[in-house]
Amino acid sequence: MGILLSSVMLYTRDTYLTQNTLFVTMSLVCGITYPIQYLPDWVQNVAQIFPLTPAVTLFRNVVIGHENLISNHLLIVQILVLSGIYLVLGMIWYQSMERKLVESIFG
Repeated sequence: MGILLSSVMLYTRDTYLTQNTLFVTMSLVCGITYPIQYLPDWVQNVAQIFPLTPAVTLFRNVVIGHENLISNHLLIVQILVLSGIYLVLGMIWYQSMERKLVESIFG
């Protein structure tokens, strides 16, 4: 997700607004301070696009719930799939933005 965020920062040419907006959104939506079950249904659905949501759930299940990792294999798969999607999208968009920036600077 970091590569995708850096592509957005290159596109908007702003680091603080982009980064801080994402971090605040993630901290409110992903269930870091409270479980996402307290949020409205549509916000819970939005939370599922962030890999942090299943990671926090996995952490709570293992540390607080004393479950093992094997019983939470679906959360691990969800984390890996979401991370892979963000990695691929970020690399594609970053290469595109890099090419456009180099062409605009050097002609």
